[in-house]
Amino acid sequence: MNRECALSVLACSLVSVGFFASLIAPASILPLLVTEFGITSTVAGLSISAVYAGWLLFQLPTGYLIDRVEIGSLMAVSVSLFVAAVFAGSALNGYTGFLLSRFVAGITGGVLFTASNQIVGEAVPVRHRGKAVTVFTAGAPVGFLLGQMGSPLVAERYGWSVVFPVFALVTLVGYLLFRQLPGRYSADAESISLRGFVQTVSDETVLLVSLAAFCTNSMYLFLNSWIPTFASDVHSLPLAEAGGIAALIPLMAIVARPSGGWLSDRIGHRRRPVVLASFLLSVPAFALLVRPVDETGFAVLLLTIGFSLQLAAGLYFTYVQELVPTNVTGTSLSVLTTFAVGGALVAPIAGGWLIDEFSWYAAFLANILLGVVGIVAIVVVTESPGTG
Repeated sequence: MNRECALSVLACSLVSVGFFASLIAPASILPLLVTEFGITSTVAGLSISAVYAGWLLFQLPTGYLIDRVEIGSLMAVSVSLFVAAVFAGSALNGYTGFLLSRFVAGITGGVLFTASNQIVGEAVPVRHRGKAVTVFTAGAPVGFLLGQMGSPLVAERYGWSVVFPVFALVTLVGYLLFRQLPGRYSADAESISLRGFVQTVSDETVLLVSLAAFCTNSMYLFLNSWIPTFASDVHSLPLAEAGGIAALIPLMAIVARPSGGWLSDRIGHRRRPVVLASFLLSVPAFALLVRPVDETGFAVLLLTIGFSLQLAAGLYFTYVQELVPTNVTGTSLSVLTTFAVGGALVAPIAGGWLIDEFSWYAAFLANILLGVVGIVAIVVVTESPGTG
């Protein structure tokens, strides 16, 4: 890759890392928010859901804008709104205002993640696209890791209100690097009509890939949300030890996403075989998790699932870009991201309901069925054209 390609990946990755670190930051400092605002832990958890809600509600309209408006302008507005919302939320006294600021910050995810994805996809030649886009998408687990580990350290030294601005500054640095890129990375303002938008949103191939992404993200978020409790309840591990083992899942994601892109490029830039392999490896591992195993076997299974599930997670974004005309790339990516974010919202809640109302086995069976649905979707969908 040349300098411009490398700079686009670095700039957009930093934009994404800051956003995702800020998104997950409350998870590690919930007790501080409970004390500061006089709320329950459940209510404090809404500070994470609020970001996802803002992102999900505005994702599709943002995709329409991405295909009609110069991306540099959208990035400038979105980064400014994100930084302003984060700083305002940290300065407000009431929890309602803090939640509102988190919702507003979430609205910008459609540009900070989806548009950044498109920028990388357009900047990098097809022979390197799989690797580049999946390296960029690894910014999400890197951001999660930074948010989970860095938030308590910053809060302990400077206070909870400094945590979120620190991560917003990471996004700002990424944007300043983005400003050094010479390309516009956008189609002209009349390139997509409202009719074209509707056709893209209902495009069968886009929906099938998006459905597979929903399955992957749901399975992944279920594990991240409930594996520590599962390890404690079923395997009788101390909670701290269970949480440590569960951390293997996002750690493997950082390795797996670029690996999926590298592998896809190595086999003739084919996307479907790698996505299919991701499900075929993950589904049996899910089934084995509910069987009695020792601590080492449990950790090995989590390593396997953490890697296999995320092998495809970044590749979806390359896949869907190559299935549609360039003038509707932003819209198609927004459909995909809407499904993926929807999976992130639904999985922890649905998983908890299945566990409470039925059993752990029912929750794992539901995820195994999701994996089967993902396999069917990928078997039916076509390979991306012009990549082999």
